[in-house]
Amino acid sequence: MPQTRPSEPSMSQTDAEPLVVANPDNRALPESLEKIVATADPARRLVLFDDIEKALAARPGAPVLVLLSAPARSLLGAMQAGTRPSAALRRWMAAAEAQLAVLRRARRHIIALEHDAPSTDPQGCAEMLAARFGARFAAPAAGAVPAPDAPLLALMAEVLLDSDPRARALADEIEAMLACAQAPLEIGAAQIDRAFAALQEQDTALAELEMERELLRDGMAQGLEQLDRATVDTRLEHAATEAAARQMAALNDTRLLRESVLGAALLERAALLEAREAEIAALKAQAQAAAETHAGESAALRARLDAQAQDLKARQDELEAARSELEAVYASRSWKVTSPMRVARRGLGKG
Repeated sequence: MPQTRPSEPSMSQTDAEPLVVANPDNRALPESLEKIVATADPARRLVLFDDIEKALAARPGAPVLVLLSAPARSLLGAMQAGTRPSAALRRWMAAAEAQLAVLRRARRHIIALEHDAPSTDPQGCAEMLAARFGARFAAPAAGAVPAPDAPLLALMAEVLLDSDPRARALADEIEAMLACAQAPLEIGAAQIDRAFAALQEQDTALAELEMERELLRDGMAQGLEQLDRATVDTRLEHAATEAAARQMAALNDTRLLRESVLGAALLERAALLEAREAEIAALKAQAQAAAETHAGESAALRARLDAQAQDLKARQDELEAARSELEAVYASRSWKVTSPMRVARRGLGKG
């Protein structure tokens, strides 16, 4: 049954004489103790306090039952709750000294009982209560206190008490005050074997974690190496791209220069063709004039005219070929692309 901690005595069973109990460790009230008190003849009613001083003040001069935890069990509970062993020992020693100061002062009125004693030695507890409270108590069947589920911590608690002379002296004084048989910490070979197996499993798990850590470290190193290589490759590709862009720009400049030079050569060729056309026209005029003026000249002159006509025809053929070539140039892409340059050149010439 869960323990209740009223600030004032319980008013249930007010016709029964109170049996004052102090539970300074705030542990659950042992069910076996409640069963023993329930058999009291004449009847007794439990009055619970969580402070020894308050319990003594409730009925001055009357006996008070004080439930205490065995020193080793107190340390075991603190370490199982996550407290470091050294801190658990310091806190227990401070609490033990405070409790002993009260117990020594009111020793005649206090019955100190180990918390688990009603379960492990109900007969002894019933006889002790009968002697101190003047009533008959029946004892229930004895139970067993479970073995600690952390045997290594239980051993550590015992070692802690023995490691400090002051702690050992406090523990001996408390244990000497306890009535009835104290429930020892049962630590058998089976519990030690289970604890040893658990430690081995932890060692194996730690070894596996260490292997995983090494694998992760190697993986990270490889990843960083690959990242470095990728960075270098990216920089090389960027440099190659810039070089290709510069090369394309240079090729484009060369192409524009060639087209410019070609355009100038075509303009010069066109001017030459125009000059030749003018010359041919002049020769035609001369030939026509000569033909009209000297129509009656001799066959030698006619032969000369025939020769000039043939020469004129050859020149006309050459002119036609040049005109065809010039028209092909005018129709070319290069001529169209360099048109802005010719316009600019003419503008500069006019300027």
